Amino acid sequence: MLSTGRYHDAEVVGLSYARADRVARIDFALVDGEAGLLFSGVLALRVSDFGLQNVVSRVLLSTDHHFSIDATRDHVRWACSQHDYQASLTDQKIAAIEEALSQRELLLFVIEPSAGAEIVILCETMLIASDKKTDAASEPAAPVGGIGQ
Repeated sequence: MLSTGRYHDAEVVGLSYARADRVARIDFALVDGEAGLLFSGVLALRVSDFGLQNVVSRVLLSTDHHFSIDATRDHVRWACSQHDYQASLTDQKIAAIEEALSQRELLLFVIEPSAGAEIVILCETMLIASDKKTDAASEPAAPVGGIGQ
C-alpha cells in the first residue's frame, strides 16, 4: 500500500509517458531512499513547472483521500487542459468519473508541490514499481486500487 505521507519533501527526479501504451512513470528521491510509481490506463495527465528542483508538499490519491466533486472537476479539467486551452467537462462526464473513482475503477493521483512540478494523473491502476530504502531491503511491487483490485 502506498503511504502518501512518505512522499512529503520527496523530490520528483524523473518522469516518462508512453502514449501508445497509456503508461506513465514518476521516480522520486525520498528522504530515506528512492521510489518509482507506474500508472497504467492513463486517461488524463498533466505536469506543469517541472524544473531543476521538484519538491513534493503532498500526494493525494483517491483511494485514501476523498476529493469533493468540485475538486475532482478542477483536477481532471486541469489535467485535460493545456496552457492555452481549458477543457470543458460535462456534469455527466464528471458524474461518470466520480462513480468510477468510488468503485475504484479509476484512480486520481495529485502531487501538490512545495517547489516545481505539479502533477495530476487520472488512470486505471497504479503500481509501486520500485521502493528502495537506504536502510532496508526493497519492497516488492504492489498494486494500488484500480480495476481488478
